[in-house]
Amino acid sequence: MAAYAPAGIVLSRFEQVMPSLNDIFIEEVSNIRQN
Repeated sequence: MAAYAPAGIVLSRFEQVMPSLNDIFIEEVSNIRQN
């Protein structure tokens, strides 16, 4: 059952993960620019 998930659930989880990945990316870029 867990192998199949509706596209809506996948998109909602993807949208929850993306902001955190975006924050990490911004922190990495700012750290590189400071050095």
